[in-house]
Amino acid sequence: MKNNPQNNTDMNIGEAIKNMQSGAKLTHKYLPSMGTQYLYIIDGEYVDSKGYILNKVDVEARLKANIFKIGWQKVN
Repeated sequence: MKNNPQNNTDMNIGEAIKNMQSGAKLTHKYLPSMGTQYLYIIDGEYVDSKGYILNKVDVEARLKANIFKIGWQKVN
């Protein structure tokens, strides 16, 4: 596992999910099209920037799209 001190470094979807599972809030330039500015995971559930718990099956299906494979960043 590499240690990257820069918060603005792009991550792929696998890295993004691991970071969200660790409590990090992540953003992507296409998330606003899903109605949120960032996502994070609490107790295995996806939560949006408004604090709403999202449908896990729906979110995971959307995140499989090619546009979400790269380009994830931590929210400062």
